[in-house]
Amino acid sequence: MPDGQPKQLLVVLPGYPLVNFALVTAGYIFVSHRLFELTNAFKTLAVPHSNNQLLLRNTLLLMGTGALVYMAAACVMQLHAKFS
Repeated sequence: MPDGQPKQLLVVLPGYPLVNFALVTAGYIFVSHRLFELTNAFKTLAVPHSNNQLLLRNTLLLMGTGALVYMAAACVMQLHAKFS
């Protein structure tokens, strides 16, 4: 499959383009709806409405986690540059 041709990426039933289109569209809608539900569930966990202290704690944890991930990525990049 050269250059990831879209015609050949999502073929469920070869030779039936309209059936493939319908199945892929149904799958896309299902995944989109599921991700919408998950992000709404996580939003209520991460951003509480009435407890400001919990909101501050979650914000600080998010910032700390982001800083740790950034530092880990920087270390991995330095190691990669050093050994390649």
